[in-house]
Amino acid sequence: MIAAQTTSAHANALYGAAALDLPRRGVVHLTGGIGAIAQTLADAVQRHGGKVRYRQEVSRIIYAEGRPVAVETKRGQRYPAHTVIANLPPWNIAKLTGDHTPAALQKLPDAPQPGWGAFMVYVGVDERAIPPELPLHHQVLAREPLGEGNSVFLSLSPAWDSGRAPAGRRALTISTHTALAPWWRLFHYDPHHDAQRKSNYAERMLRAAERVLPDLRAAAELTLPGTPVTFQRFTRRVQGWVGGFPQTDLFQAWGPRLGAGLWMVGDSIFPGQSTAAVALGGLRVARAILADGRANEALPVDRRASTDAPLVKTT
Repeated sequence: MIAAQTTSAHANALYGAAALDLPRRGVVHLTGGIGAIAQTLADAVQRHGGKVRYRQEVSRIIYAEGRPVAVETKRGQRYPAHTVIANLPPWNIAKLTGDHTPAALQKLPDAPQPGWGAFMVYVGVDERAIPPELPLHHQVLAREPLGEGNSVFLSLSPAWDSGRAPAGRRALTISTHTALAPWWRLFHYDPHHDAQRKSNYAERMLRAAERVLPDLRAAAELTLPGTPVTFQRFTRRVQGWVGGFPQTDLFQAWGPRLGAGLWMVGDSIFPGQSTAAVALGGLRVARAILADGRANEALPVDRRASTDAPLVKTT
């Protein structure tokens, strides 16, 4: 469920074999948590002559002669581009392309399907409630079907990582797969039951976590729930969709090239979800672009765009 976004009854065999191999490779912990990967990538862009722009949300991709030539941000900045690589789900990319939407994106349903959102509980906990030799990751399985609080994943920050929590405290992340549509219906039409459902889910998650940490509630100093609505707010991913497409059929996987000069990367392309899979997907896309001779051709550009270096990572 975590690696393939579906259960063994539906996962295709080849991908399932790879997913079963992931636990054998173990879990890697980085000082500062998962954000350290993003910082490392940003540093690499700058080290190789590129520029990273923060707080510049892209509002549209500008086309000329059938190809992207620039991206425009909500602040009105324009950045020229021979090639646009979108680290976004297909639905987000479709909104940016306007009248130039590639054929593959024109067939999308109105909302992400199939796929999942995540319900999260972020907890700041007194480390005295955590046994010294306790493993940092746990999967609590309460019942079937999986997801919706019936299967819960716990991840504790390492005791040696002082940047994740104040002294004497640890960060605990609790998550479960959840369907998107119910959260959005309640958010838009029934705020009272939305809050009630959020509280019920948080209670269910904490109860599952207490199987691992019996004194969790007494030791918890901060408890913050998050729904797919939260994910959309902070990540801008449509409806808070996470994890990419369930890996049920290799022949239905999305290819990275959406059109001339436009590429998609991230968990929406094969091999899908997880840091390992997204890294492999990124290598695949980079190699494909480098092998595409047209990527380096002189292309028409939007003359109103900025003249900054062409390698720009806009976040």
